[in-house]
Amino acid sequence: MVIGDYFSKWKEAYALKNHTAQAVADKLVTEFICRFGAPTRIHTDQGREFESNLFSEICKLLGVEKSRTTPYRPQSDEWIKDAMQESFAFAHEKLEASFLRQKRFYDVKLKIRSFEKDQLVWYWYPPHAKRKLGVGWTGPYKIIRKISEVTYQIESSLTKKMKIVHVDHLKRVEGNGFKNELSNVDSSLATLMDQGSLEHVNLNTEEHHSVSYTEDETVLDNCTVKNNMNKDNVVHNSPKYSTRGRLIRPKLQFSL
Repeated sequence: MVIGDYFSKWKEAYALKNHTAQAVADKLVTEFICRFGAPTRIHTDQGREFESNLFSEICKLLGVEKSRTTPYRPQSDEWIKDAMQESFAFAHEKLEASFLRQKRFYDVKLKIRSFEKDQLVWYWYPPHAKRKLGVGWTGPYKIIRKISEVTYQIESSLTKKMKIVHVDHLKRVEGNGFKNELSNVDSSLATLMDQGSLEHVNLNTEEHHSVSYTEDETVLDNCTVKNNMNKDNVVHNSPKYSTRGRLIRPKLQFSL
């Protein structure tokens, strides 16, 4: 709501939660009339809040003459609208200067992120971060190419799937641990693929004893153990739990 004085051209604007008669009358009395006094006449447009019985009664109690603009004649209060446009232009100009000043302060500590091709990075995945005890950084991923200053194409080191992500969701992998681990995994997979299938698995211990597995028996350190164990005779000693997580204890059986 904007209130202006025709004589001094003094204008004041008030923020209202709603444009009801009660809100307008309360702001007019408590903010304007209590500080500057009651005017001789109040000239308003034909809004419902100014034509209400409440507003008319306030004018009668204060001894203020009430007048209104003619219908479809906005030029009656054109000087108020011109003042508002000047205020908006002034505020817009100051906001632009404030934006430039804040940008200058922000750029002082700004670190530009850039990644090279084939570099390992972590990828921020918000759905994982929202889980209980979840970690938002997933990967590692490998940089495939740089699309723009803020977008990169990455490839998962495990699934080999590619995706295009923003640079703000990437973080470089520090150290060479993951690089060595991934290279070892790749070399092991390549070796398995070249051999096709493994019929025997040889494991060397510190004493250089070999362990080999055959169909009928198992040889461990020059000791032969027959593989005649029946699956029906296997006793499962793992504890059992109920649906609520309680331990199920076995029943006690007494023989007479």
